[in-house]
Amino acid sequence: MEENKAQKRDLETLVGNTLRYGVWISFALSAIGLVWLLFLHPESAFAPEALPLVPEKFSFGAMIKGLSAFNPAQIAMLGSLVLLLTPLLRVVFALFGYWKTGNKLYTFITLTVLVIIWISVLIGVTH
Repeated sequence: MEENKAQKRDLETLVGNTLRYGVWISFALSAIGLVWLLFLHPESAFAPEALPLVPEKFSFGAMIKGLSAFNPAQIAMLGSLVLLLTPLLRVVFALFGYWKTGNKLYTFITLTVLVIIWISVLIGVTH
């Protein structure tokens, strides 16, 4: 019984830390990208339309290419991506935690949530 409580506490700590660190990493990446962008283009500090940003459809290839070129806008975009992926990572960690503790009901529910998220992503990518 005591071991089950310890595993539950460890799972709650892991999930909480995942959310906490994900948000902080996202904030740091976004802040670094924004500050760097404003440093490179100081005239845009008071005129956002002066920023050399062109809206484009998101692609991992373009982001990786921009990150390898140290593009500050892509660094800020990586921060946004980390923020979006943080709750998903939390669900994955919870799934493994429930599976490890033998909680079949919550394992099934969490797996169902992941399947729904995956289907939503696939639908969003194709449209």
